[in-house]
Amino acid sequence: MAPEEIRADVERRKRRAKDLKIREILWDLEKSFRSYKHWLRDDPQFAKRVVYPGIELSDDEAQFSLGQTASKLIYRKGKGSSAE
Repeated sequence: MAPEEIRADVERRKRRAKDLKIREILWDLEKSFRSYKHWLRDDPQFAKRVVYPGIELSDDEAQFSLGQTASKLIYRKGKGSSAE
């Protein structure tokens, strides 16, 4: 691909991610994983009914698999950035 085509594709993907609100969805998912970690500590019986099998939680990480794809979400507090 030519550099212009790559830039156009990157911009198209950024617009698509923004339209689908991917950033907001991932943030909400990360907040949910933090809640699960507290439930596991404070009320394990409740957590067993809520947390799906296969999700591994640690301090600021959540690992899970969907089909053949393994994913990991990591939360690190720090300076935020914006593409706008």
